Amino acid sequence: MSADFFSALVVDGGKSKTRIAQVTSAGIEREATLPGLPIIGEPGGPAEMRARLIGAFDRFAQTEPDRVVLALNGVYVPDAVAERTLADTVRAVFPGAEAVISSDMVTSFLGALGPVTGVVLAAGTGTIAMTLDAKGQVHRTDGWGPHSGDRGSGWQIGREGLASVFRTLDGASGGSPLLLELWTRRFGEFSRSWSEIYRTDNPVAMIASFARDVLDAADDADIVAVRIRDEALTDLVDTVEIATRHLDGPAAFSYTGGLLSAGSPFLPRFLAALTERLPSLRVAAPRGDALDGAALLAMSAEPILREVVAWHPPKGNHDPR
Repeated sequence: MSADFFSALVVDGGKSKTRIAQVTSAGIEREATLPGLPIIGEPGGPAEMRARLIGAFDRFAQTEPDRVVLALNGVYVPDAVAERTLADTVRAVFPGAEAVISSDMVTSFLGALGPVTGVVLAAGTGTIAMTLDAKGQVHRTDGWGPHSGDRGSGWQIGREGLASVFRTLDGASGGSPLLLELWTRRFGEFSRSWSEIYRTDNPVAMIASFARDVLDAADDADIVAVRIRDEALTDLVDTVEIATRHLDGPAAFSYTGGLLSAGSPFLPRFLAALTERLPSLRVAAPRGDALDGAALLAMSAEPILREVVAWHPPKGNHDPR
């Protein structure tokens, strides 16, 4: 790292949106927001990921970064195939840059707590908790994706809300006329809008966006929405409790993600349920977000968290990191 000037690009790639920014010793400077990225492990994922990243890099084509940090949903280091694809993509555009690759959960943790022992819960479109124990080992809880996990997530809340809309239309028990009305307000006439789920490029994000309406309905005491909200709260507290089992003694805890954003009515309900279950937990508001965590990796003087962060040298430099 140059003592005079250091520049990096950082990419925070989630299911619903992607943020890319230039980082220097002065902090985060230029920033752009783009659509969410594909999951690299899915069919066609590597090729689509490469194309989408190159398109994102084009916005910063005039920069010559020393390091490019890719913090992406669905990437769990070590993963030789994903790492090779991502590092080669960086080198194709920025041959002089070091490629740093990790999960967006790692950068969410670093943004919220920093590189210290504790637990961070990320609850947005998906759900995952990361624990960093006293030995520096990393443990993951949930994060299994919308088809197998993501308990208590925006996806789960939105999906359960949509299921209640279908129940309303069928006249089945468990329906909610209010949720049908809220779906129509957000997406348009249901007879047409529901089929958009099967045509959109990101159905998970579309369904997860309905979570905001479900939570609003719960605040208005809709009985179905209250049940969905309370089940999600229980799932999230369960996830944190499981994550703390990797630690000895009282644990530091923070949180991130759209469901737990500042000002959300869901946040105080979650914190109340959490502290009731785990009264010894040391809860702290997040210091920053995943982009801040990626910036921390970008400015690190030496590789850290190498168990879950891959550090690939620039093109032509084969020295191990």
